[in-house]
Amino acid sequence: MPASQEEQIALSQKHGWGFSLEELDAIAAYFEERPEPTDCEWEILAQTWSEHCKHKEFNADIKFTDLSTGLTREINSIFKSKIKGSTEHIHKTLGDKSYLVKVFNDNAGVVRLSPGKLFVWKVETHNTPSALDPYGGAITGILGNNRDAMGTGIGGAKLLFNTNVLCFGPQDYAKPLLKGQWHPKFIQEGVVAGIRDGGNQSGVPTVNGSVIYDERYAGKPLVFCGTGALMPEEFAGKKSWEKNIQAGDLIFMAGGKVGRDGIHGATASSLEADSNISGSIVQLGSAWTQRFLYDFLRVAAERGLIKCSTDNGAGGLSSSVGELAEISGGAKVELHKVPLKTDGLAPWEIFLSESQERMTLVCEPKNAEALCKLARDYEVECTEIGLFTSTGFLEVYSHHERVAYLDLEFLHNGVPKKSLEAHWGTPKLTEPQLPKIDYKKALLALLASPQICSRKAIISQYDHEVKGKTIIKPLMGSKQNAPQDAAVVQLGFDSYQGVAVSNGICPKFGDLDPYEMSAGAFDEAVRGCIAVGAKLSSVWSVNDNFCVPNSVYHPIKNPDGKE
Repeated sequence: MPASQEEQIALSQKHGWGFSLEELDAIAAYFEERPEPTDCEWEILAQTWSEHCKHKEFNADIKFTDLSTGLTREINSIFKSKIKGSTEHIHKTLGDKSYLVKVFNDNAGVVRLSPGKLFVWKVETHNTPSALDPYGGAITGILGNNRDAMGTGIGGAKLLFNTNVLCFGPQDYAKPLLKGQWHPKFIQEGVVAGIRDGGNQSGVPTVNGSVIYDERYAGKPLVFCGTGALMPEEFAGKKSWEKNIQAGDLIFMAGGKVGRDGIHGATASSLEADSNISGSIVQLGSAWTQRFLYDFLRVAAERGLIKCSTDNGAGGLSSSVGELAEISGGAKVELHKVPLKTDGLAPWEIFLSESQERMTLVCEPKNAEALCKLARDYEVECTEIGLFTSTGFLEVYSHHERVAYLDLEFLHNGVPKKSLEAHWGTPKLTEPQLPKIDYKKALLALLASPQICSRKAIISQYDHEVKGKTIIKPLMGSKQNAPQDAAVVQLGFDSYQGVAVSNGICPKFGDLDPYEMSAGAFDEAVRGCIAVGAKLSSVWSVNDNFCVPNSVYHPIKNPDGKE
């Protein structure tokens, strides 16, 4: 490893790894009595320790100061104490009536709708990819969300609907564009087209969404993608939401082949967007490939041919195999067996590539032949690439040469905890003085405002009728012009049971009070569901998604980091 801290940081920046000095010190200590880290080991650590994968700022120790009172307090992980902590509190309060089945430890959350029926619910963002390649970023966001639902527990959940919330810069944005920055109008057109094709071509209805505009999204849009799915409580006599892996179980990669697209996606999404980030981090989506994979996976789960599965999203095989290996206690991957769509890939590129429409499947040796036959029947590429072990290590080989050998404990728990400073004070505001208003002109101006005008031009591109289960649709009224508060989707044709889905977002409140912003978004979403007939006594599932800028304070580079 480089001797000086300056050389280490320069190496990290050169490769786009995003390591801090503390993280580089931890890596240096780990390799002190081992051979120098290989390219593949560097890349695996960068992916696994990225903000995208480890949520380091939400798990940081934070010294918080209330500027209004001067009081300070220590917060040990916003995620553990607030987000996960509040959910666990609700779970305990509900007791035997709790419908939470699985949260915070799989690709998606799982709640019980009724005996035998589980609802799988996932939302995530594709902001940086959509800023670089609007179409590619959005379509892979939708398809990746679908795979997260498909790869929860054993796998094989039936996709029910898609939803989205989009935040763009003004469509008439007239300021000079930065190097590598797309115009907000181009971004919106590409993102909407990506969402359209991701859902329409794979047969999943897009039933709900929202669009807002603000200059602060001109550089990087927010593209929230959501998916709801249904899963039975059991597959072939086993609990559908559990992931069980033992040493000796085989690793299969199913779906698309590996290419150079999507390399460094996880690390790039964790860094600031600038002209140094390449558009090649964005994956190439194929809805048709995913449709075949989806149909195959459902049947494989129903027949008991797989023990569990997971998505090859951020980090590719590095992420999927690296995380599943924690269950068995180790894994061994042979990269020369991985199907490629691009020649000349280095071993680390094969392991880190985020090429899309791929799942990692866990299969007992006795079921391997039947699994491969089923894959051929569905025209899905399905290849054995390794096996799970109990050695405590992630081992990666290329043509029988070991290119990575990392202790799982260090890989997943060795990242140093961040320490942050934060402060907040209520802004000093004055009552605005309204000018004399021509109410007719004001009404026409409001109706024409992009912030509240009709979204029909966008919504009409999405197929919300496919599957024939969308009971309350995105638009209503005699001419289907008026926006709906929420969508209602029927679970199946054997009952009148359904799911209401809505959303809430009010970012401008954050300038005044972040707490009220969060409460307002939650309240808006709940009211939307109630407006279409959802009962407060029903099962409620809220999926929060937080997009925040870099929160590490720096007096020059990030002077408002403490906010």
